[in-house]
Amino acid sequence: MKKTLSTIALLLVISSNSFADQVRITAGPYQAGVGGEFTATPLNGDAGLTGLPADVSSDSFQTFRVQSNETIGLGGPYDFSIGDFTVAGYIPLAPEVAYLYYNFRMGTLPGYDYGPNQTNRRSSANTLQKAIWYYMGGSAGSNNSFAQAAYEATHSGSDGQIIWSGIGDVRILRLFNGPHNVNGNNQDQLTIIPAPSALILGIIGIGFAIWFKWYRTTRVANAAF
Repeated sequence: MKKTLSTIALLLVISSNSFADQVRITAGPYQAGVGGEFTATPLNGDAGLTGLPADVSSDSFQTFRVQSNETIGLGGPYDFSIGDFTVAGYIPLAPEVAYLYYNFRMGTLPGYDYGPNQTNRRSSANTLQKAIWYYMGGSAGSNNSFAQAAYEATHSGSDGQIIWSGIGDVRILRLFNGPHNVNGNNQDQLTIIPAPSALILGIIGIGFAIWFKWYRTTRVANAAF
């Protein structure tokens, strides 16, 4: 009996690990120094939108480190959760970072070199990474051109206009190398989640597809009589 219970417990652990939300983080073609761009490939679960203009493939997304004082091991899969604050220190996502990352992913960040030259894009990535760290309290951060542009966008600056507020659809991808607790954390990255309207439309679309299949099946069955 004890052996049977032990076997069941082991199978449950294996099963839970097999279906955990997981993502793989790699350097990708534009990774610069110890910062982004990194390439994130979802393995299980919804880690965020993929295939946006700045991404290198339809099934992955480009991302950056949130905190400079945490390290990340590349290649291995990580369990993840999504939130609006970091794992270590519970630091909330800054609106300036959300502005920078959203526009980066959409291919609309002014001054970012999206061209085919890897050296130039890595240089832009390095500058953007330091701007992200600047607003998230990282010691390696820099109040550079991207950081200043983010301030202008989120405050009533020289033009008197605020063009971005809050964090929008940007979230923190919280990575874990074990249980979802502080002792198992490794790093925080950035992601963009689907807008609520997109989720609603998706649910409606799935519901309509299920109804239409039922309708056709019922109609064929009735026609047989």
